[in-house]
Amino acid sequence: MLPPNYIRPAKLGFVFIILFFTGISSATAQINPILQQRENNLSAVYKQKLNANRAVLLSRKVKFVISATEASQRSVKALTGAKKTAINNSLFNSRINKKYEIQPLYTVNTKVYSMRSRNLVSPIRNQWNCGSCWDFAIIACAETNYLMRHSKTDSNAININISEQQLLCNSNVGTCNGGATSTAAQWLFTNKVNMLSESRLPYKSSLPKLGNEAESCPTPTSPGRTNASLYRVVDFGLVPIKPGKLIPDVIDIKQAILEHGAVTASFWADSLVFAQIIAWYAGGEYEEQEPTYTPPNYTPKPVGHAVAIVGWDDNIQCWIIKNSWGTIWGDNGYGLFKYGAHNIGSDATWVEVEKVKPFLPIIIKAN
Repeated sequence: MLPPNYIRPAKLGFVFIILFFTGISSATAQINPILQQRENNLSAVYKQKLNANRAVLLSRKVKFVISATEASQRSVKALTGAKKTAINNSLFNSRINKKYEIQPLYTVNTKVYSMRSRNLVSPIRNQWNCGSCWDFAIIACAETNYLMRHSKTDSNAININISEQQLLCNSNVGTCNGGATSTAAQWLFTNKVNMLSESRLPYKSSLPKLGNEAESCPTPTSPGRTNASLYRVVDFGLVPIKPGKLIPDVIDIKQAILEHGAVTASFWADSLVFAQIIAWYAGGEYEEQEPTYTPPNYTPKPVGHAVAIVGWDDNIQCWIIKNSWGTIWGDNGYGLFKYGAHNIGSDATWVEVEKVKPFLPIIIKAN
């Protein structure tokens, strides 16, 4: 059942309300008009794939739908890119030994909590044909943290849009072949990087040269007088993992979300799961799945994808995730992933962000 304060876009709301309240499976449910039009335009090969996968999911009685999303015809390499962190997870506390207050009125026992419903998330982005999900995930968390901390005092906070290209170009911690969100956060913090806005350094990695992104980096534009905001990661940390476990406990991820606004979360699954199911995910409660069809002599390949967790719903035991595959995926770019599905929560990282002012030259007019 949908929580009363859970936001769904008006153009998609009716369809998803039907799905959640009737429990219709993905193989027989009606889909929204945008996705239906995309399905109508699919080639015969992709239509066959979609129908075959729906038939399998129907037999599993899943609570999510699949359709011709924006990601469904991209390669797994273009969709994923999260790698295991090289940071010792025992060093998960604040780098400046600061304790952050949780948001008033909410606790880890709150049944439904959503940064999205509170308008404290930036718009959905699109990583296109680049395995830069690690980059988009940490930047999404940076933007959400700033909105949580400063939306009441900074009237322009809602327009925050930090450049993903800058991190991809200059950090040397990841490329279009992948990276780790915690390593990216560490680089931003340790080097006191002034993060540029998207307008100054737009994302240009839709068709990049894989490898050293610096080789194809554009030159930042001048900040000007009206677009002078820069941002800096002033603290970061990893959500703790208890001994003997692979991912943090649900309660610890919740605590980090309450304190910092959002956390990154990588999850691991066979590449066929991405190609056959996750790339086609169009909303609903996603629970861990096996491939719908496995060819003979197939060797499973674990692949990773990083997203931002922006809330939770205990009523359905799901995280509310913000993805970076555009708005024509999931629920307008968001998803509901069951706690622990595919080890979601790996490399869970948070950041604290402040605005800094760039140096602007003083021009002295001659008399």
